[in-house]
Amino acid sequence: MASEAHVLFDAALPAIGRINAELKRLGFPVRLRYRAGCLDAHAGFLPAMLRRQQSGCECDVRSCPDAASDLEPPETGKSFSRRVSLRWASDKDEAIVGLCVAAALARLTQGIVLEDGSGKWQDAGKAVDYARQHLEAMAVRGGPAEPGARPADIRRYLKGFLAERDDLVLVGRHLLIRPVRHILRGALFDRTGERTRFRIWPYLQPLYGHPHSTGWLETIHGSLWDVTAAHFMPLLQDALLHDVFADVGSITTLEGLASRLEADREKVSSCVIALLLAGRPETASAIIDGLEARDAI
Repeated sequence: MASEAHVLFDAALPAIGRINAELKRLGFPVRLRYRAGCLDAHAGFLPAMLRRQQSGCECDVRSCPDAASDLEPPETGKSFSRRVSLRWASDKDEAIVGLCVAAALARLTQGIVLEDGSGKWQDAGKAVDYARQHLEAMAVRGGPAEPGARPADIRRYLKGFLAERDDLVLVGRHLLIRPVRHILRGALFDRTGERTRFRIWPYLQPLYGHPHSTGWLETIHGSLWDVTAAHFMPLLQDALLHDVFADVGSITTLEGLASRLEADREKVSSCVIALLLAGRPETASAIIDGLEARDAI
């Protein structure tokens, strides 16, 4: 399957509501979950729902007279001032999202689509048919569900934890410890672009932090998180208990957060902000003075 699709057109970029309406009209089980009203100048991950499961794909939008200069579009007599590029890795769900969105955009804008697997250009009708073919192929895969790293898979792996501990809640890819007051604590199961792998970040993030951040800590156990490996479930349980909950579970105040970050020079500004918000300006000032004194040596 292709890993990207490009949509070229010479029209206004449709609003998210119109794209979702067209996806529904075409019978595609995809809905964009992008809070901004339009994708103008968007670059990065585009969140979506696929059959009630969180998914999405990378999306870049270019608006300029030479938007199609490097793609060599066919001679149609049309000019193309806008280009929407949709990309995904090996995740089949993300590929479905990308192909469905590309087809809907082509329908709405009378555009054309380049699907890089075949290297062929498609008009809107062919792009719709191509997306439907992949949807049908997904529907008849049959057999037991393949292990993966999607939110639905993560919920299945964590079913035991969630049943045993009523202080845990899974929100998308975040396993969070309750109650939530000033700080989000837990684990983030981050995508890697590979269908059977994810990264685990011990998640420590104040409520005033960036909502899409991976938090302020480092990943654990690097590349070991392959859900098909025999050691996966025992390692997951052990790591959550000892490398995540034992570390971040005890941090319940902004002062505690500052103390956890104080030893890391790269996080000193975050430490100082937490202290100031906790009403400890003297301690924050002392940390800054100490750093300045060390730097002067």
